[in-house]
Amino acid sequence: MLWMNNDKLAITFAGGVNEVGHNCLICESDSSAVIIDCGIKPLPGADWTYNPPPRLDLLDELLGKRKKGAVITHPHLDHLGAVRELFARNIPVFISQESIPFTGRYSDTLKIPPGAKFQIYDKDNDLEIGDLKISFFPVQHSIPGAHAILIKCGKKSILHTGDFRMNGMENSLEKSRATFQEIKNKAGEIDCLILNVLNIEMEGFTPREQLALDSIEKIIRYASGRVIITFFSSNIERMRGILKIAKKLNKTVGVAGRNMTDSYIQITGRRPYRDGEIVLITGSQGEDNSALSRMVNGEHALSSSGQDTDIFSSRGIPGNEEKIKDTVEKLHKSGATVIMHHGETKKLGLSFNPEETIAHSSGHGYRGDQQDVVKITKPGMIIPFHAPEKSCEMFKKLIGGKKTRRLSVGKTLKI
Repeated sequence: MLWMNNDKLAITFAGGVNEVGHNCLICESDSSAVIIDCGIKPLPGADWTYNPPPRLDLLDELLGKRKKGAVITHPHLDHLGAVRELFARNIPVFISQESIPFTGRYSDTLKIPPGAKFQIYDKDNDLEIGDLKISFFPVQHSIPGAHAILIKCGKKSILHTGDFRMNGMENSLEKSRATFQEIKNKAGEIDCLILNVLNIEMEGFTPREQLALDSIEKIIRYASGRVIITFFSSNIERMRGILKIAKKLNKTVGVAGRNMTDSYIQITGRRPYRDGEIVLITGSQGEDNSALSRMVNGEHALSSSGQDTDIFSSRGIPGNEEKIKDTVEKLHKSGATVIMHHGETKKLGLSFNPEETIAHSSGHGYRGDQQDVVKITKPGMIIPFHAPEKSCEMFKKLIGGKKTRRLSVGKTLKI
């Protein structure tokens, strides 16, 4: 247990600092503690197999008898998937109202103990856990309910961006800048900024979602056969956009894959068709049991055809590249037309050169997004997280080493 003077804070990562997945951060004062996120890690070649953060023992070691609670920044499984470990420790878990539908969809993975319930946090009201005051600020991401988290204790403050981007469906740079300015105004001095740097290698700002939808519409309009679009099932905005495109072009929509079907039902309130000119599937990460993988291997009720146009409307999660490559190569060998997002051909090391277009808009801010947040919030120190080691090191070199601190799992930093 840490012992500190008044108005002092300390942070310890239990996961998620130098990797994509396992997000879990412990922020503590002398008498109180808050856990931000408790996620699993997407495993290459498998579905979202339950796999808690590697150092959950830190929860027991650091929290002790302090007054404690947990907040979830947004309902992606790499931030939410190990939440049952918090309930098992009788820690209250707060989540946004927009995130609740996803907790029901992920029930098989979350395995929440009987009787355990999420509590709802409100962006218009601060949450107090002992001497910690926690404020919530909605941010743009690829899933509803994403929030940045501001923690204050006396004169000390920490800002955790969660997963964010500055642009949403349309250009929203000014709106997002206003949000971070609001955070700065409320915090006064921000002693520590915990910043998502996953896309530090990408110059400029994350493109608006509509650009990806414009590309997808053009492909559907001129394709002679069936169009198969793969993307993350939690990307509700993209699902809605594709359904609008299909209606506009008088195309039938078919859905394959359990998670994608759940998204379709969540949006439309009805069961999807099984087949048609467009099929929406979840197999963008090459999971062995995904619909697309089973289709290319002849193990699904829907078969893959050499007449298909396959759009990979996503980027590969680091570590999943080989599985995705295997799926893409099989599609190409079948004669299908494969279309990738910009940069994915080189990233995957494909043996052929598929057409590339703006088929995806990341939920994670590019270099410009990150630099804007730093410029607006003017933090005393910055801790990069949610990215492989090389990305964190790239951020440190680009932003300047004086303000940037590097942490590893289990290492405690006093603020």
